Amino acid sequence: METKMSESTTLIAETEIDLGVAQGVIEDFRTRFTGLTADTPEGYEEVRLALRELTSTRTGVEKARVELKSGFLEAGRTVDRIAKEVTASIVAIEEPLRQSKLTVDNAEADRLKAIEEAKQAVIEAEETAERERLAAEQAAERAKLKAEQEELKAQQRRQNDEMQAMRIAQREAEEAAQAHRAQVLLDQERIAAAHREIEREKEEIEAARLKAIEDARRAEEFAKQKAEYEAAAKRSQAKIDAEAAKAKKQAEAAEKKRKAEMVRLRKERQPDITQLKKYADAIMSLPEPELLASEWATDIYLKANDGLIAVADEIEKAIK
Repeated sequence: METKMSESTTLIAETEIDLGVAQGVIEDFRTRFTGLTADTPEGYEEVRLALRELTSTRTGVEKARVELKSGFLEAGRTVDRIAKEVTASIVAIEEPLRQSKLTVDNAEADRLKAIEEAKQAVIEAEETAERERLAAEQAAERAKLKAEQEELKAQQRRQNDEMQAMRIAQREAEEAAQAHRAQVLLDQERIAAAHREIEREKEEIEAARLKAIEDARRAEEFAKQKAEYEAAAKRSQAKIDAEAAKAKKQAEAAEKKRKAEMVRLRKERQPDITQLKKYADAIMSLPEPELLASEWATDIYLKANDGLIAVADEIEKAIK
């Protein structure tokens, strides 16, 4: 390349052809620009400026070539050859610089693209996590409500079992009282039949007295048990009423939440509802055809009209 540059310089001097590139310019470019890289901010700026200077010189050579060639053809061929050699020399210096800059530009573009893709991935991950969190909260709320309902049913079953046990105990106490009354009647008959046996009668009377005391004690104990049963029944009923009120309150809250969600969804869907309503109104406003001449055409019209009315009715039902 150095030999070609020397020959080109000599030819330029001999033919007095001026392409706008003074002697030594190419060597200056080679000295200043060969080996530059764009992998640092300072190097990138140096490469950019070098490319601008090389491009300007190269395009100047081309412009001078065209101008000189237009004046004389033979000299033009010489100018073409010299310009080609000069241009090739400049390109040999320019191309590595351009490739170095292009490598950095492409790397920067890839880096920006990777950053954007990472941001988008983060956004999508956050949206997915939010949907999963809302679904988990709803599932937990449903499970909690179901557990509370099961507990309320279990409490009601226990209370029913307790009331049944107390009714059995009451029936057994009544049976014991009836047995006691029968025993008293039997004792009275025995006393009347054994009137002559006074001592024995006294003993039987004493026994009857003691039994009466025991019966009174039992009756008092039964009354106490009955009072306790009634108090327990009242407490159970109060607890049942409280649980029922709590369940009612929870159901009302759930219904209120459901209605609020319906209002929100209707507000959110209002633009679509408006468009669907316009569409349904447009269907119902379609003009009827003029009098049809054949039964076949009339039948087709009636079937199609019934279908359109059904579509409009379906839309009206859906947007209520």
